[in-house]
Amino acid sequence: MGKFNIVETMDVEGVPRAIHFSNCLDGLDAIISSAKSKEWKPEVLQDGEALGSFTILADPDEGYSEIHKAMMEAAEKFLAKTDRNISDYTQKFEYYKIVSWENLSKFMDEHEDRWEIDGESVIPDISLVMYLTEDFDGANVTLSKFDKMIKPLAGDIIAFNSNTLHGVSPYKGGRRITTQLFLFKK
Repeated sequence: MGKFNIVETMDVEGVPRAIHFSNCLDGLDAIISSAKSKEWKPEVLQDGEALGSFTILADPDEGYSEIHKAMMEAAEKFLAKTDRNISDYTQKFEYYKIVSWENLSKFMDEHEDRWEIDGESVIPDISLVMYLTEDFDGANVTLSKFDKMIKPLAGDIIAFNSNTLHGVSPYKGGRRITTQLFLFKK
């Protein structure tokens, strides 16, 4: 099977707004194993409740370059399908936050990707989510505008415009480990 296969494209008036790519990265068990040796901190939702834990991978951490290469390739393919060019975008955060879901019944309401850091609004243009595992129940990606609930496999990436409403259905157990990339218009 080839790399970066398009599983599905979700369009609005014929223009892709989200694309699910499969088979974007191999060797995920080694990346997860190396991340386990790092310091993990509680991952807290906006409501103040714990979702699970997270760690940070930054260059030259083991696995960083593989994740980065796959994420940037998916971003380039997504942007090309939407008649945009990767050279018009930048990555403000030079690390990957690896998140492990651990608390049952946690979910994320549908939202646009935006947040505040030190009182400043951060609003990316493009969001990508990579799945490092697939052995979990529930916690599917929801995209109600497209009437979609997606259960990605390990190595899959979902790319979308950051203002696309998306959420996560209730987590029911297993290893759900993901990372994200946010791109900003230059």
